[in-house]
Amino acid sequence: MSVPSRSSTRPRILCQDCAGCWKDRPPSALLGKTMNDKPSTPIIVLGMHRSGTSMLAGMLDILGVYLGNEDNLMPADQDVNAKGFWEREDVVAIHEEVLATLGTNWQSVASLPSDWPNDPRLSTCKQRLLELVRSDFLSKPLWGMKDPRMCRLLPLWLDLFNALDVTPRFIHIVRHPTEVASSLAKRNGFSTDYALILWLRHVTDAISHSAGFRQCHVSYADLNKDWYAAAQKIAQELDVQWPASIDSDSVHQQMDAFISRDLWHHRDDKQPHIEVPCLHNITDAYQQLSESNPESCTTTRESTLDAVNTDCASLLRLLDQSSGVLSRQASDWYDYMRKFQIENEKLTERVHSDATKLTELHDIRHKQEKEIQRLTAANAELQDTIRTWGFNRLQERLSRWLGRS
Repeated sequence: MSVPSRSSTRPRILCQDCAGCWKDRPPSALLGKTMNDKPSTPIIVLGMHRSGTSMLAGMLDILGVYLGNEDNLMPADQDVNAKGFWEREDVVAIHEEVLATLGTNWQSVASLPSDWPNDPRLSTCKQRLLELVRSDFLSKPLWGMKDPRMCRLLPLWLDLFNALDVTPRFIHIVRHPTEVASSLAKRNGFSTDYALILWLRHVTDAISHSAGFRQCHVSYADLNKDWYAAAQKIAQELDVQWPASIDSDSVHQQMDAFISRDLWHHRDDKQPHIEVPCLHNITDAYQQLSESNPESCTTTRESTLDAVNTDCASLLRLLDQSSGVLSRQASDWYDYMRKFQIENEKLTERVHSDATKLTELHDIRHKQEKEIQRLTAANAELQDTIRTWGFNRLQERLSRWLGRS
């Protein structure tokens, strides 16, 4: 897609007098430029949760894209993302705060309130994001940001990019919806239908909000099968040059160690057609989004996605009407699962602790049994000694009595 012209609108930055209002002011000379006066280019990873966004972000890191200091990144989780999330914890926390302020969360399929980026309650969050990017990212020629919540919150970020006078580029990563649904079912307990609708909400929002900017689409399957081809495709379609050469031995070694197909859980090579009411085109949408040759299918892709949006418009409106119930149910279920998980962890620790104590008690009992055996043997020996001593004394007395007789 062609990059939209930005000369027609003057970049907006946060008013220095009021951190919450977006005010039309000319940007300073350093906005959107590095210390060497070169443009600062952000690459934003967009994709539904459990779609491979972490794998893609990790690949970008190996290729030299700056994602933040390691101390600020969310630590890896062996049960969820063993190779790391590649998300800044402070950014995720702000995103969660934004969603909570709007009365929602990442599990909700409902639309966000109209004109929500201008909600004055978000002023502090917007200022914190602005200062974070200015202080840690704007001096880097090529940097990236990844959090699946950005699919929903992209309008806020577009205002921020406009304020900083930078032009973002986007990578959409898509994974087959049934695989995503299976992963969410295991991690969050979501039903298949709900997970598929959540997938659709994130994907359609990401596509809609990023329209007009330079972007590319990669599939989770292709990234697993051939990272080299995926890296070339991204570089070509985003018109960027990786700081680290993809032909270097170092990059190849790091990629081979990082991208492991053993971590491709819930894999479904058959990729069945999804039979869900109102979502019969969702499989077509996935196939178009994961198409490896975008030049030959741009028109088909756009028409297919338009058809999906049209078919699902009524469904999403219905979901918006009932979003309170659905969101509460999803949120309550997620909270229940988290409480259950925490309680299970506590019980596991208790069982482990009790097992340790039981082992210690067994050891003590074994030692006591040995001591009882020793004491029993000693007692028997003592009894023998007493009996022997008593018999000898009796003999002595008997001898003395006989002698006197």
